[in-house]
Amino acid sequence: MSLLSIMVDDDIKELETVVEEHVYFLEEEGIQIERRVESLDQFHLLYISAKKMRFNRKLDSDFLGRYKYHIASAVLEHIERMEQTKLIKIIVRQECHYFSKIEKEEIENIATNLMKKNMSSSDEGVALKKLGKIREKLTNDIIQSLNGGNCFNIRGFIDFRLKDNHLVLVEIVEKAIEEYLMKREFNDFIKLLRYFVDVQEPKVKIVHIALDEENKFRLYDEQGNLINNENLRDIAAEISGSYIGYDYLLVSSLITIAPEKIYIH
Repeated sequence: MSLLSIMVDDDIKELETVVEEHVYFLEEEGIQIERRVESLDQFHLLYISAKKMRFNRKLDSDFLGRYKYHIASAVLEHIERMEQTKLIKIIVRQECHYFSKIEKEEIENIATNLMKKNMSSSDEGVALKKLGKIREKLTNDIIQSLNGGNCFNIRGFIDFRLKDNHLVLVEIVEKAIEEYLMKREFNDFIKLLRYFVDVQEPKVKIVHIALDEENKFRLYDEQGNLINNENLRDIAAEISGSYIGYDYLLVSSLITIAPEKIYIH
């Protein structure tokens, strides 16, 4: 039998739930997992024991290693569930002085969603790869502590071992701010389009806006034909070499065409 003890100062029920999610299949393989909670004044102690219930050659070879790995993974997931949301809120509060309360909440949501995505080539993906390596290291650190035989103190681990994790969360929040600003700029652009479409008499019925491989827009009519008339070429020539953005060219083009409806693809 292998007995482990974990000290926690927050939601012990949540920790028990996460442990259950990580070890339930071990019981199906013939490992009996028992849990017991002891509550102190400000802390809770979760005792977890594992015992082989039937002979299994594979279990004999890696029983303790697998058991401690899954307990360590559960502890780290508990820390992430309970702490990362708090940390993201703190970082957003520190980095977003000039945003409103609603905007800060939106940035927090974007940062949380970024962490749930599986990105590999983007800048956010680089940050998430770093986070993955840190998680692997933290899991091994927890296993080392469990191998020491003493009670594992989650609060002490959070206070002294999560510095690198915090730095990556700062990167993710910075990416969330960039994404939010791009979203806000896009929404402002759509409002501008709606204004000009509403105040003009329509000259054509429908215009489709599509981006090519170079992120440059192309305009198509309702039959799918590319719109490339002299007026649009004149607009492009007028602002060629200037610092006016591509979005200005798009708005100018749409004002010239004056469509009744616009579809963005």
